Amino acid sequence: MSLEPPPPAAGGATIDVHTHVVPDGLPFGVTGDPRWPVLRTGPETGDVLVDGALYRTVARTAWDLEARRADLPGRGCHAQVLSPMPHLFSYWAPIAPALDFSRALNTWLADAVRAHPGVFYGLGTVPLQEPEAAAAELATVKALGLSGVELGTNVNGVSIADPRFRDVFVEADRLGLAVFLHAFQPPMAAAVPGPAASAVCFPLDIALAVAGLIANGTLEASPTLRLLASHGGGGLGLALPRLIHTWRTKAPMRKRLPTPPEVVARRLFYDILLFDPAALRYLIDFVGTGQIVIGSDYPFLDVPPEWPLTDLDLPGAVRLDIQESNARAFLGL
Repeated sequence: MSLEPPPPAAGGATIDVHTHVVPDGLPFGVTGDPRWPVLRTGPETGDVLVDGALYRTVARTAWDLEARRADLPGRGCHAQVLSPMPHLFSYWAPIAPALDFSRALNTWLADAVRAHPGVFYGLGTVPLQEPEAAAAELATVKALGLSGVELGTNVNGVSIADPRFRDVFVEADRLGLAVFLHAFQPPMAAAVPGPAASAVCFPLDIALAVAGLIANGTLEASPTLRLLASHGGGGLGLALPRLIHTWRTKAPMRKRLPTPPEVVARRLFYDILLFDPAALRYLIDFVGTGQIVIGSDYPFLDVPPEWPLTDLDLPGAVRLDIQESNARAFLGL
């Protein structure tokens, strides 16, 4: 099997669940601190500025949804789930402007979904720097008609697995909102400077977050939560066997967590963005085909949405579930 992605397939009925936007209009009138991200758009690309310096150059499809929609057929997609570029979480900010910013961002997403029904679905954001406020803001996310929220794995150096964030997950479960958990600012990234930081740290970071949410009982407390782990859960598949062994051999852990870790892990969703057919095969064998969705990190990675799924020999019905039905289940459609 090749580790190089094939050209994108034309046509198809695929929902790409892991995609990002950078809305025009940033920072939505929120001022007072140069760290608020600003988007300066050009004919084909735009520059995201943070603290006056270039943070990232993005393609026009990051903010222009008409151009984005026109790009979908060539990628073999008929729909995408839009979530903010993770840096837009702005967990560093004081809570009042952070709420203003997240509400404006969520409104932009809701308007995009209404303008393109059945083509775009939206996942909003909430200010996790104040977990109580974040949990309360989920009701606004639902009222806007968004399908759920995207949460970062770290909040100012604290893992999302920390019990202080438990009520955010419990409230999302109560409201029936989907949660997309995205690797974000891994503390270990300081040891790996440059472009390799995300390649090395994201798979470790998302694995730590999900395994921690299982071990700390957060997912036990939100048993019907539809949670999607980005990047295929990263190294979670290799971390789980030891967690399972510990649960089976340590009575205090079983008393605290009645549900076996593998049962919890198998009710979560995972995108296919693992870059290796063998890694995707392992994930499918562990969690089952009903929990796998398409994810490409569009428009930031030049990866066909269905790769490396295209390199696996799967029954047609199973492939169709991964292409679309599982995404609809995650979104609660």
